[in-house]
Amino acid sequence: MKALICVVAAVLAMTVVSARADCLDDVAQFADKVCAGARTIGKPSLINENGELNATAVVLITTAVAALGGNVSAETEAYEKTLQEQLSGERVSLRKCGIAMAKTAIDQICFKVH
Repeated sequence: MKALICVVAAVLAMTVVSARADCLDDVAQFADKVCAGARTIGKPSLINENGELNATAVVLITTAVAALGGNVSAETEAYEKTLQEQLSGERVSLRKCGIAMAKTAIDQICFKVH
């Protein structure tokens, strides 16, 4: 009986780790898609004169969230805030943008309590 419980616990632990690893891979691709897209489109095309994200930036985020499998209508606000923070500086770092966007996505997707 103890052996069976240990086997079940080990299988469950491996499933959780595997699910998190898959989520982290998805998050990395998501962050790359958003930040590379922002770099390609260019900062002036993503923010308005008030420093707020415009429709082009929102479409970029919405498309990436949909590909990630998230609830687009409910979850874009956190990503919009992160992207706006990254675009607010004088220079936009693709690396820093990717890290910030990945952290936001990890919190929103991988470790979200349902």
